Amino acid sequence: MKRLFFLLFSTSLFASINEPLSIELGTGYREDRLKLRIHLPGSPSSIIYEEKYNHLRFIQSEMTLQKIHRDMFFYANGAFGALGSGGSIQGQIPLKFSSDQLRFKYDTSAIAGNVLGSFGYFVDLTPGRYYQVALAPLFGYCYYYEKVERKNPSPNPQTGSTFNPQESYSVSSSFTNKDLTTEWNGFFVGVNLVAKPASNTTFDVFYAYHFLEFRQRVNSQFHTEIFTDPMALISKTIETNKANIKTGGNHGHLGWVKSAYAFTQRVSLSLMGKIFYFSTRVRGITNVRTTKKIIPVAGTTTIHQDRKFKFRHTSFNILLFLELKI
Repeated sequence: MKRLFFLLFSTSLFASINEPLSIELGTGYREDRLKLRIHLPGSPSSIIYEEKYNHLRFIQSEMTLQKIHRDMFFYANGAFGALGSGGSIQGQIPLKFSSDQLRFKYDTSAIAGNVLGSFGYFVDLTPGRYYQVALAPLFGYCYYYEKVERKNPSPNPQTGSTFNPQESYSVSSSFTNKDLTTEWNGFFVGVNLVAKPASNTTFDVFYAYHFLEFRQRVNSQFHTEIFTDPMALISKTIETNKANIKTGGNHGHLGWVKSAYAFTQRVSLSLMGKIFYFSTRVRGITNVRTTKKIIPVAGTTTIHQDRKFKFRHTSFNILLFLELKI
């Protein structure tokens, strides 16, 4: 450990890394996966509601500003994902009057964006050699946003039999707010390793550990009708669920691998593979359930229910960048 500290300290004294301001413009493919679950309180607990978004596909565009001055490293990145499309599954929803579980499929469209900035200190691990390897501990701040529009549920309605063989049910699904909006923000610490085996080739490996705050609004609405044979309506209700979630103390990981080739001293082309995984801890939330009875007796009741909540967000990116040094 003492030898490693001496190596880092001594190289920082005798070597200095300087790079001009660079602008990188990139585009490529992004795919996100989201999973939302609500459990009953207690342990172990049953899942009573779930939304899964397995293949949200985007065209991703990014812009990066980067500068190294006397070993000090400054980095800023902005990204926007457009033309997002895919599908989602709403399920694991038990029924009081049947052994069936509700399960609906939705078409989706989405947009996503993020900004992050970091500051670090590069240490040249190979001073005076024809190749260069440099390491930069860093810290920074990030904000991630994603909005998913849910539409065209199927089957809608879902039908089946109740516990009473003389009765049948019909349940339609919708959302009081058709958009699922997710926000992450917080600080991160990480490390960036840069290797230049030749003057025109660069390899870049990055990892950051995040400390995140999370915001989301969850809602659902179900229209239920129960019939007797032959199709006489005996019950009609509208059930609405809402929960506003804001939690801190969550964690995430961000990493990328990047390879660049310089055509001139000022122009280079690079290919990047990037992934992030953010997740909340299991959190207690309050679900506000409003039940509006239409048949047989009209009336509305609202109750507050204790529930447990878990959310996971994974994103994969393949990007091509054009870098210009000013």
